[in-house]
Amino acid sequence: MSELQNTPPNDAVILINIQKLMRAMDKQSSAQGELRNVLKHLDEKSINTKAASKVAKLLKKQDDDAVEEVIQEMTATLQLLEIAGFKLTKQQKDLFDLTSDDPEAEPVEDKAYREGLLAGRLGEDEAECKHALGTATSNKWLEGFRQGEDERKAVLSMKPAADVIKGDDAGEEQGSEDDDDADAKDALGEV
Repeated sequence: MSELQNTPPNDAVILINIQKLMRAMDKQSSAQGELRNVLKHLDEKSINTKAASKVAKLLKKQDDDAVEEVIQEMTATLQLLEIAGFKLTKQQKDLFDLTSDDPEAEPVEDKAYREGLLAGRLGEDEAECKHALGTATSNKWLEGFRQGEDERKAVLSMKPAADVIKGDDAGEEQGSEDDDDADAKDALGEV
């Protein structure tokens, strides 16, 4: 019998779940607004938004095979464009002939600097350095990392565009569980 008293009425369960759905929809709307704003900002900076979105997905995956698939697709696209009679410049034809099978083609220190620069720009931790501390390679990685960190700070400190697009809940603070409970009580007519 006590089990029945602790079970909330079905109407309450439905109403509270509808409320949770409304909150999730508000958060989604806000996130979509933020995404539109970032894409608009990229476009204003003349950054190809499709390419940037593709790179963002690849960065999220951290999968070298996925990167290789993208390069193969782009190479095949250029080949098919040429077959279809489109005039490609020498630069376009040579675009994917940038890599070399020679591991000595890029000095290790230069590669370490480039990797550190990327890590700093992406906001990774300095502890991500995979090179032995105190070596010339680790010093170059750290030099690149610090440069990347400085660049990241400079970019993040830039004033955003004046016409920021926001979702429906702009200006609202994120609610806590207590707010959810209070909203649920309001929806049930309780005070």
